[in-house]
Formats: sequence, structure tokens, C-alpha cells
Amino acid sequence: MESFEKGEDQKSANKENEKRMPSATCVQGPSLKKLYSVVECISKGSPGTVYIVKDKRDSLNYVMKKIECHDESAAIKAFFEEMELKRLDHPYVCSYKEFFVTYEKEDSSMFINVISDYFPDGSLQNLIQSYYEKEEIVPEKTIKKILGEMFESLHYIHDKGLIHRGIKPSNIFLKPTGAVVLGDLGVSTVMTDMRTNTRATFKNTVYLGPETQRGPHTEKSDFYSMGCVLLQLATASIYSPQTFTARLKDLKEDPDVFNSIIDKVSQNYSKPFVSLLQSLLRSDPSSRPEALEMEKNLYVKDCMVMVDSTQLDKRARQTQTKSSQNYPLTENRKNIYKVLEYIADTIDHEECVADGLAALAEIVRDDEKAHEQIDQQARNLLSLAMWDNIFNKDVQIAGCYVLSNLVVYSEPNDILFTPEVITILHKIMMSHEENTDVQLAAVNLILALSADERASRIIVQLGGIQDILNAMRVSPFHASLCAVSCMALWSLTVQEENLKIASQNDAVKDVGKALNTHKVSPEVCEAAAAALVSLLLDDSCYEPFNELDCVGNLVSAIALHTKNAKVVRNCCKVLTTVVEANEECAFRFLTSDNPNDENPTGIPTLLEAYRFHKDDAMVVEAIVRLLLELSTYDDINVEMQAALVGPLVLSEVHKRYKENRDIMGPVEEALDKLGAGVARAQKSSSS
Repeated sequence: MESFEKGEDQKSANKENEKRMPSATCVQGPSLKKLYSVVECISKGSPGTVYIVKDKRDSLNYVMKKIECHDESAAIKAFFEEMELKRLDHPYVCSYKEFFVTYEKEDSSMFINVISDYFPDGSLQNLIQSYYEKEEIVPEKTIKKILGEMFESLHYIHDKGLIHRGIKPSNIFLKPTGAVVLGDLGVSTVMTDMRTNTRATFKNTVYLGPETQRGPHTEKSDFYSMGCVLLQLATASIYSPQTFTARLKDLKEDPDVFNSIIDKVSQNYSKPFVSLLQSLLRSDPSSRPEALEMEKNLYVKDCMVMVDSTQLDKRARQTQTKSSQNYPLTENRKNIYKVLEYIADTIDHEECVADGLAALAEIVRDDEKAHEQIDQQARNLLSLAMWDNIFNKDVQIAGCYVLSNLVVYSEPNDILFTPEVITILHKIMMSHEENTDVQLAAVNLILALSADERASRIIVQLGGIQDILNAMRVSPFHASLCAVSCMALWSLTVQEENLKIASQNDAVKDVGKALNTHKVSPEVCEAAAAALVSLLLDDSCYEPFNELDCVGNLVSAIALHTKNAKVVRNCCKVLTTVVEANEECAFRFLTSDNPNDENPTGIPTLLEAYRFHKDDAMVVEAIVRLLLELSTYDDINVEMQAALVGPLVLSEVHKRYKENRDIMGPVEEALDKLGAGVARAQKSSSS
């Protein structure tokens, strides 16, 4: 446990308090043992022993840090400083529950015991270790969110006149929501008193600013430590935690080491991020940015946008309404008005909101007329409830499900199609980047909203296409998410401006990879083909399309799902587009360039698909139009004749669909071209 410093006025107050304070030995050990039982010891050493303990009153687990101290006056001062810690109330600062000063006869020692929140998901150290083991780069988006939350927490404690003095990955804890919490704020009297049995170790001091070896800590010392943490995140794929601490020591002593590390970071991260790192890690504290400068930094501002800064106000409201507006929804779960009233009453209590939205989702699912009872005011309430509890996955999953159902029946002027509501989608997907259930629910809502032209434009303006592509990149093996994402891309890129943005963000690559990865999934094949139909209207998409062998994958999709009319029809539409526009695609349809390729070839696959769907006019039209485009290439024309495409398919279609103009036109044109092909072949052989 590291410490924070306070001003001289507090020291004077402590002296006065010490006169009135009973001996620390009056706070006896049995009171602690009576309230808590030890679950396990999780660490020993400097600056103390750490236990997981269970509170016998609420049966919840907490962390207890136990620090040995030989000086009673220090313990007395520490007691008053603990009173300050207990007043801290911020969503990104660890909460301190209780504090005990105990005397243990068997050790003949006095101990400071601090009870704080327990975080079963571990710390930032665990996250860094996982990226190192996977040899993966921590996404800058993830680092930006962490930076925003760390700055929020530091800004809060600095405003309270406190300095942390111990910021490092193992002191930054992970919430189940994915948010980070600054923890291990210590008792400064104990930690700075050389008469305690704690000793500062290399590992504990390496994250401290160089100036702390010769003078007091300041707010800028905390910012230096924050810079060290950000640097470790940015080099997690390069250095193990153990190696990094050694490098951290070296870079303080040798500027060349620092420059070398920064060069490596620059290869994977943006210039604004690298620039911020360099400013935070300056050796001279006077040249480091102050809090006000940090707030004005555009990169930091961007990070703060990713943080739910309203959570502090929410925490205050929770305290005020804890007893009167935090109650279970036990009755009236089928009454839509009662459920909406419950959500409004408990909007600042995420467990209650999650339960209310779950009940509403059941109503919407079972009652097809439920949307008629949810007016514009109620819909606005739902979006506010989701925003106010942005980090709760259950709230977002249920909320997106409800809104998706409401959108289907909404009029064009509905509040759901406004920026005020749509903005939340970006926040949801950013806050739950690695939760596939939340991402799936959010993309489904995007798909539903994109049917409205105005909403579609707003979604893209707010970064919706980038959010969808990021979801596919983070979870490339999740078939359902990839399928819905492709359908959303198809719907959004119907508009030309949206198509340009999708092309600029390499959407065709992500769709092509999804098709290749999930060929066995008919849903992904159908959706990916639909997306490609839109994306390939931009000529710049053909190069990555060919690089990913999308033609081969589309042929394979038809072969794997020959009986699936939607897959066959959509794949044929894409193939028709690319065969007409690109000769390379046409010949790839005929055969693979790889002699060892065991994937099916195009013409036999197409003939088999026709055999299954000869009575489905929409599928037949798609097949015939593809055959027409193929017949324009002489070499392919010859292959089509050899495969008897004319008599086996086209002639039969001509007889079956005489009244269908959409089919007859391309059939007759293709038959003419195949006939011309025969004539050319005969002329060539005779000469």
C-alpha cells in the first residue's frame, strides 16, 4: 500500500486530535476478528500482508491490508487520515470500507488494518501480462479509455488535496464492467514513518518520478507514474512485466534507452499519444504538464469522451436515493406501465434498471402490440437509463433488444432516429469492446435503425461503420456477430456517402475475411455476399477483393449451401458484378490458379445449384445473369459449351419462364452468345 501526502494544516490538526484520541490499543483486535473472517492470504512482503476477507455481516469479500507499526503515535495519526480516505466517493477510485488499529500480543506489535473493495478480475498487471503472453499489441482505443479513467481519478484525489504516490499497474484494479479503478491509496503517516516495519522496494519505487528521491511528491509525480503505466501498456507485447521494470530504471538514467523505447512505441501508436507520453515522462517535473494543461490537451479530451464522467453525479444520487428508490421488481412484471415507472424510479441503480429492462424485453417479445404503449417520453427514458448505466452489460443488452423491437414499428419522426438517442450506440460499443453479447445487441440495433435514411446518415457520422468493423476485428470467430455486422454494412452502404467511408476503412477486407472464416455458416455467407454487392460499387474494393480470393470463397459458399436459396442468389449477384467488371475475377470463377486447390470450380457448382432451384424464379434469374456475363469471355464461352450450359440450363429456362421478362432477356442474350461462340470455334478449327 502506497501513500498520499497532505498539507501542514492537517498535521497540526492531527496533533490536536492526538491529545483527544484514546490510546490506539483501545481499539482491540477482537472487534476486527468478530466482523471479518480470513478467506486467504494473497501476498506478503513490503509494504504489508494482503488478505481476502469475508464480512460476516453481508457475506461479501473484501481486501484487508495489514501493516505492522511499532509507533503508537503514528497509528493515532493514521486513524484520522483514514477518516479522509473513507470520504472518497468516485467511480474510478477504490472505496475504503473500514479501518482498524490492532495490537497483537503474540507479535508484540501494533498493526494498521485497512478494509477496501475486492476486485476479483485482478489489476492492470494481469491485463498487461495477458497481452505479453499472447504477443499482442494493446489497442490504442483500450489505452485511451484507461487513460481517461485514470485522469478522472487523479483529478478527483488531487482536488481533495491528496497525492497517491504509488501508481503502478498492480494498484489499478479492473471492474467487471471493464473500467479501471485507482486503488491502494495509503495512510501517509504510516508509510512515511521510518519506524514502521515496511520497506520501500525497487519494484515499489521504479514507477515514481526521479524527483521523489530527493524531495517531496507533487501532483506532477503522480502524472509521471501515470506515464509509466501508459508506457507499459504500449510495450506490453514487447516486454514482460519483469523486464519492463528494469527498463524503467534504465530510461531514467539513460536518455538513449528512453528514445529507443519511444521509437518502438511510435511504430504502433499515434503521434499525439507518443507526444503525451514524452511530456509525462520528462525527468524535470517543472517541464511536465499540470492538470489544467492536461485538460486542454486534445488527445486527453478525446480520452475523456470515452469515459462516463457523469458517474460521479450518479453516485451522489445513489446515496441520496438508496433507501427510497432502490427496491426489487417483484410484482407487476407484466404491466408495461409499472415496469416503466420502476425504471424511472431506480434509474441510478444499475441492477434495478437491468431487471426492469429485462422485464420490458419479455413484454415486447411476447406482446406484438407492446410498442403502442411505449410513447416518445418512455422511449427517451429508456435511452437515458442506458446512458446512465453505460458500463452495465445487462442493461445494454436488454435495452438494445427493446429499442430494436420498437424501431420496427416507429414513424420517421420517432425520437429513436435522432442523434440524441443514436449517440449512445457508439458509447455502448466503445465501452464493451470485448463483450460479444453487447456488441451483437448493439449491431442489431444499428441494423434496425439503418432502414431509416436519416438515421443511417447519423449512425455513420457518429462512427457507426468504424464501430461495426472494430467489432468484427475484435471477435472474428463469432459467426453471429459477423453475420449481423455484414447485414448492417450492407444496409448502411446503400447510401453513396456511407459507401465511401466504408471503403476508406477497408470494410471489404473485413467482410472478405468473415466469408473465408465462416464459409460453413449460411447466415454469414448470405450476409457477407449482400455486403459485397454494395461495397463493390466502389472500384477501389476490387484489389483487396481479389487478394482475399473472394471469388473462390463465394463459389465454395454456393457448393457448401447449394440448397440454400438466399446464399445462392446473393453469391451469384456478387459474382455477376465482379465478372462483368474484372477479367481476373471471371477466370478465377472458372478455375483456381493453385493446382493444389481442392475447392469446387464455378460452372459445375452453378449447374448443381440450378438443379436444386429451377423452380425459384429469383434464384434462376441470378444464375442466368451470371451465365450471361461469363459468356462474354471467349475462353469461358468455350468451357460453357463443353459443359452443355446451353441445352442443360438456358434452353430449359427458356421453356419454363417464357412469361418472365426479367429472365427471358438475359437467357436469350446468353444463348445468342453461346451460339456465336460455337460459330467462332468452328471457324477457328476450320482455318
